[in-house]
Amino acid sequence: MLSGEYLSILLFGVLACSKKSTKPSNNPPQILSWSADSNSGTAPLNVNFSYVVQDKDNQTLTCEIDVNNDGTPEKSISPCSSGSYQYTYNNPGTYKAKLKVKDPDGASDSSIITISVYQQQNNPPQILSWSANPTMGCSPLDVSYSWAIQDPDNDNMVCEIDADGDGTPETTIPNCTSQNNGYSFTFNSGGSYTSRLIVKDSKGDSTYKDLSIAVCDVINIVDQDVNVGPN
Repeated sequence: MLSGEYLSILLFGVLACSKKSTKPSNNPPQILSWSADSNSGTAPLNVNFSYVVQDKDNQTLTCEIDVNNDGTPEKSISPCSSGSYQYTYNNPGTYKAKLKVKDPDGASDSSIITISVYQQQNNPPQILSWSANPTMGCSPLDVSYSWAIQDPDNDNMVCEIDADGDGTPETTIPNCTSQNNGYSFTFNSGGSYTSRLIVKDSKGDSTYKDLSIAVCDVINIVDQDVNVGPN
């Protein structure tokens, strides 16, 4: 027969095992949806992320959003169930936007979205008009220039004017617009000239336009005494 002490120990062990086996197991949280309203575009790209998560054990969840998967979340949310997060990608590249949800017991779930950001194509500045008044005459010829310009990307522009066409601009105008469009140049020698307007934007693109100026030389006639008849 079994002694009383042995029965007590056996009964304690059975109860302990029974109690341990009845402890409910933890269910990891679940990501039901993780989406972005835009998966690709040119920089700067504004992306609105949306998520829905749940936990079958009804535990309080924590969400971590790492927009470039570098290991450092940009946003931590607790308690977390559903919501959105907005982020702007300013630099071109391919990014892995990661959502990680975890419960207090350490169980977790994660999901990744790929975001492709491209370099914005630059549009060069445009010369709408480039004119001179007058375009012909004799030296010294004073010529007034005017222009109308624009940039499709609204970049700052710089104007360079090479009035005599020798390859070296006579003037450079920063923050050039259609409003500050006055310049004068004097041609002191006769000849055919190509006056060039060059417009550059802040991204390095440029455009130019030419016009022709015709300048004649003034011939000075010196009066001389003319003797007629025999010496």
